[in-house]
Amino acid sequence: DGKADIILGARSAVFAPIQEHQLRIIIVDEEHDHSFKQEQAPRYHGRDVAIRRAWMEKCPIVLGSATPSMESWWNATCRNISTVHKLTKRAPGLSAPEIEVVDMKHERRPSEIGYSVLSEKLERSIHQTIAKGGQVLLLLNRRGFAPWIACSNRTCGWMMKCDHCDSSMVYHRRKPLEQAGFVRCHHCSAEQRVPKQCPDCSKKIIQLGAGTQRVESILRETLQIPNEQIARLDSDTMRKSSDLHAMLDKFGKGEIKILLGTQMIAKGLDFPNVQLVGVIDADTAIDLPDFRAAERTYQIVSQVCGRCGRGKETAKAIIQTFSPHASPIALASKGSYTQFASEELEFRKTSQVPPVLRMARFIIRDRTFEHAAGRADSLAARLSSIASTNVVVSSATACVLPRIADLFRFDVIVTAPTSQELQSFLKIARKNVHAGRNLAVDIDPISML
Repeated sequence: DGKADIILGARSAVFAPIQEHQLRIIIVDEEHDHSFKQEQAPRYHGRDVAIRRAWMEKCPIVLGSATPSMESWWNATCRNISTVHKLTKRAPGLSAPEIEVVDMKHERRPSEIGYSVLSEKLERSIHQTIAKGGQVLLLLNRRGFAPWIACSNRTCGWMMKCDHCDSSMVYHRRKPLEQAGFVRCHHCSAEQRVPKQCPDCSKKIIQLGAGTQRVESILRETLQIPNEQIARLDSDTMRKSSDLHAMLDKFGKGEIKILLGTQMIAKGLDFPNVQLVGVIDADTAIDLPDFRAAERTYQIVSQVCGRCGRGKETAKAIIQTFSPHASPIALASKGSYTQFASEELEFRKTSQVPPVLRMARFIIRDRTFEHAAGRADSLAARLSSIASTNVVVSSATACVLPRIADLFRFDVIVTAPTSQELQSFLKIARKNVHAGRNLAVDIDPISML
């Protein structure tokens, strides 16, 4: 009705029914955030829809981010279709935290299997921060207690996999300090009991790796503070939005001293008393077979480090990693975004992947491997037959996760130099390819898994 002057919301707010010619400006905050992309149909990107709507309404659009997406940086610095405005100083009252990178290869302790979850440096800093009345944020972008269940016999090699997906089962405890638990697949949500012994050789099974539950357990066992002052924030503990707001309210009041969580805590939190940020494992995304892995790693490390230094007290961020010299981690610790973006765009040019090119991903799913592979090969052949000179159609390949929820998955990647050429190709493809429920078409895909 034209009565609201400001419309504020998540990605779907971009479709707000504002009266014609009344829209004066669009602001997309944290424009790099991957949650702007809806992964299920209709697959749209809120930021890109906002840019298109601003063009239609002939109004300006502001994309805000401390770590801009490669697409936005490419548009501003290479295509020159937008303008970069840099904030070279933090807002008044904010100070840049001291950032330290800890090489976890040197953190193996004789009494433990594998490497320590918390480095001596981070453990000591947590104690010091709590002792002087400060608060701590700890990031680990991995849920559950242990991401792998394996046989203790090194010659056996058994590892527990989901019966319905080509992924490992994740061990979850029912309570932080309770041994009883279950395993869950984070792709199809299948659950089952933990086996008592290895099904192949009958030896003892062990839990490998660490998720947020395990870190929470370590903190509760080792820190001399009341249990209610430690809280975990992830999708396992936050069932509804009121849970999230209640926990953040307690943290803001100082009732919670240590807040541990997944990427949910990496951005947007503004608490002046946070004097220490710890990144438990900066490598969770860096080795994924996805051309955006380095970009995601830089963004999450940089964003979470920015959660401290928002008060009068000095602040510190500690980044734990097995790859201290990896470009996204080393440059994020220095705040060198421009250098990182320059190196990353060179890699994208060499690899011929977005944002240098535009991409569409066709994903075929079927109950049987042979049918999925056959349909994918047939699709690739049909798409190749209608492609123009500048449009490149890849051969059909199994997805990084070949099977999810009993469906085998193959994909065919199509790239084109411009959006116009890609759209022209897709227009022809719609007439020549039978869509069906087991074919998903993702334009400008965010995830390649």
